[in-house]
Amino acid sequence: MARRKALVTLAIGERYVADFVRDARAGWQAYADRHGYDLYVLTEPIDAKATRALHWQKLLVGLVPGIRDYDHVVWLDSDVI
Repeated sequence: MARRKALVTLAIGERYVADFVRDARAGWQAYADRHGYDLYVLTEPIDAKATRALHWQKLLVGLVPGIRDYDHVVWLDSDVI
């Protein structure tokens, strides 16, 4: 049985989502397809009540329904293009 893998990133706000879609989404999707990953682009904070900066959200990725069911989860910051 193949292990399920997820590639996850976070892009919040119209500008950042638009930039990601324009500049990176196609390449990330091609990479994910080639290597057997499901691509998740989160567009809302995982914990909207968090008082820390948004980059701390990556530590909460295991709380996202569906993602926690994967055998392997890889997080990449969305500004890594």
